[in-house]
Amino acid sequence: MFRLIYVSTANDGLTETDLSDILTEATATNSRHGITGVLLFNGLNFLQMLEGVQRDVLDVFNRIVRDPRHTSVVTVLQEAAEARVFPDWSMQLKTRPSTANPDFASGADFSDVMNRAMPDHLSRVFGNFDTLKG
Repeated sequence: MFRLIYVSTANDGLTETDLSDILTEATATNSRHGITGVLLFNGLNFLQMLEGVQRDVLDVFNRIVRDPRHTSVVTVLQEAAEARVFPDWSMQLKTRPSTANPDFASGADFSDVMNRAMPDHLSRVFGNFDTLKG
């Protein structure tokens, strides 16, 4: 099992429809490849964690890097993993309004992600992202 986390910045003009399309595409692709994970969006930045077979995760990530809906993709973590943190989510999108875009996204927080059982270093990564105002 392999895990990868990255952060990126949404391009100007990203819409709610774009987010819906991203989720639809990611869910279909991840289901086909046995990848699970979560995508957080705070109105300005994305954080995504992908879990699965290393080759498959890296293939999907290489496609994600080329996606024109975001920029400045930075890999935060790549590691072997004992178990999945999100075994029941082929992909979940969690959003919340932001300082930069107060009307963007309907979610209030990332508590259902933050409350998952996970190793401490992952909790810190998600916690750090949760403090960003977007």
